[in-house]
Amino acid sequence: MEYIVKYFDKIPDWEKVEPIKVTTFSWGGDYRPYVEARVIVLSNKGFMVRMDCEEANPKAVYTQMNSAVCKDSCLEAFINFKPNLENSGYINFETNVKGALHSAYGQDRHNRQFLTDMGINAPIVFNTKDEDKWSCEYLIPFTLIREVYGDDNFKKGDVIKANFYKCGDETEVPHYASWTKIDTENPDYHRPEFFGDLIIG
Repeated sequence: MEYIVKYFDKIPDWEKVEPIKVTTFSWGGDYRPYVEARVIVLSNKGFMVRMDCEEANPKAVYTQMNSAVCKDSCLEAFINFKPNLENSGYINFETNVKGALHSAYGQDRHNRQFLTDMGINAPIVFNTKDEDKWSCEYLIPFTLIREVYGDDNFKKGDVIKANFYKCGDETEVPHYASWTKIDTENPDYHRPEFFGDLIIG
């Protein structure tokens, strides 16, 4: 799976940006809300992520930074901005409709560090909620990427590794969607070996 990340000088009309369809349900289930993700490079600022979900009543209990938002109705982006660096890891950005963000860095599920514990300001999440859908949007500044990876330079053709998810561990109907298929017996999003390619265009 691959997706071309395009440059924009200002925040675009998101409807005109090609979507990433988060529609793979590796572990089955009848509840399958439709989700799209979009990623752009905002010139001189950083990467912007926008995710939209068709869901009328998203569960939202958690309000604190780095709380267990995956138990709510949750939209998630896991991104390794520098996969060619030795021992590089990925950052997970997980948010509910209230804008509570859970964000940490590491190579796998274990030994992860919250960005805030690393002395890094986590992105601010902007959410919208309509009658039958909700969305989240946030900027990942180049400065944040440099603080994590020591490098924030990107050129055309560079490959970033990522996956995008929708989940709800403790919702009325637990559900697990992803962009790329995850070949594990049980739900597990911390599997970078199944990430797809985001190619800088």
